Amino acid sequence: MQLLLSDASTALIGYAYPAMQTIKVIKERPSDSDETTQWTIYWLMIAALYLLDCTLGAMGVYDYLPLWNELKVVFMLWLMLPTFQGALWIYLQFVKPALSK
Repeated sequence: MQLLLSDASTALIGYAYPAMQTIKVIKERPSDSDETTQWTIYWLMIAALYLLDCTLGAMGVYDYLPLWNELKVVFMLWLMLPTFQGALWIYLQFVKPALSK
């Protein structure tokens, strides 16, 4: 099956910018904790995505999921881009309420 995005380009998109932003947050220690939360939850979501990726690969499901890498990239972009801040949204909608119970 021909892929539009290779595994290497998917990894580059998912790790390069977030790694730079995480280093920036660690160095600057912003007073706004939302930025720290954003990148912490981003890396947790990437770990969960990796586990899902390994599980689907082991089960041989990739043959039935066309454009899987492209879907991963869209999800990673939604999680990381400042316009969306999907990781922070996940934290505010799901994690924080669950922790406050």
